[in-house]
Amino acid sequence: MPKAYAYVRWSTASQGEEGRDSHDRQTTPLQAFTEVTGVPVVETVIDKGISAFRGANARIGQLKGLLDRIESGEIEHGDYI
Repeated sequence: MPKAYAYVRWSTASQGEEGRDSHDRQTTPLQAFTEVTGVPVVETVIDKGISAFRGANARIGQLKGLLDRIESGEIEHGDYI
């Protein structure tokens, strides 16, 4: 059965502070995804305060680790990102 891996990110540390909605706004839909598709979200990878403007998140952040796991086959063909 396929699995899902979620990636969430916000550009500045202050966007992830208590009382801000960056985390909740990006993770709340994950439960609905599972309910609609039946595919469990097994991991949520978060880049806190890493900008995507120049692609830094793909070079140094948690997104890089996720991409590396896809390339290595740890995250399998047919899984959802």
